[in-house]
Amino acid sequence: MLFGGKFNYNKHMYTIHKATLKNIPEIKEVLKKTWVATYGYLFNENIINKITSDWHSVERLSQSIKNPESLMLIAKNKSGKIIGLCSTSKNNRILKISRLYVLPKYQKMGIGKKLLEQSILHFKHIYTIALEVEALNTNAIEFYKLQGFKTDKSFVENIEGIKIKSLSMFKKNKTVKKTS
Repeated sequence: MLFGGKFNYNKHMYTIHKATLKNIPEIKEVLKKTWVATYGYLFNENIINKITSDWHSVERLSQSIKNPESLMLIAKNKSGKIIGLCSTSKNNRILKISRLYVLPKYQKMGIGKKLLEQSILHFKHIYTIALEVEALNTNAIEFYKLQGFKTDKSFVENIEGIKIKSLSMFKKNKTVKKTS
């Protein structure tokens, strides 16, 4: 079974499930908490609220959950609370990771790695996995490098009037063999 498996890390049990529309309020909370923890040094709380109310709106999250070319997985702790998520979408043979967040107190327990692995396994015939990450988010960059991602290029984004250097990263999916 792909989703719903139980995973353990140092006595911390968690399960992975496909997100449903009823999970959206809790997903929004996890996204807000992780955004404050991750980007609080860069944005004040008002800007984070503005960004997350747009990028993580009920409408956008609903579209992501309903779209057959997308997948949103959630990790739940043994109490049933959402502690992490991974949102991906497929375009031809490329899988784009748009969100991978784990609550700070659950990081470094293998949850992000397992969410990423399960997301990749879900889609057949994916040759490349791609993502974008803010260049100063060294924890995320190190995590992705440990998962086999390489930096492709850097670029500058303007988010709420703040110029942010970001990186495009990718890795080849070694579980799929190209056919002619």
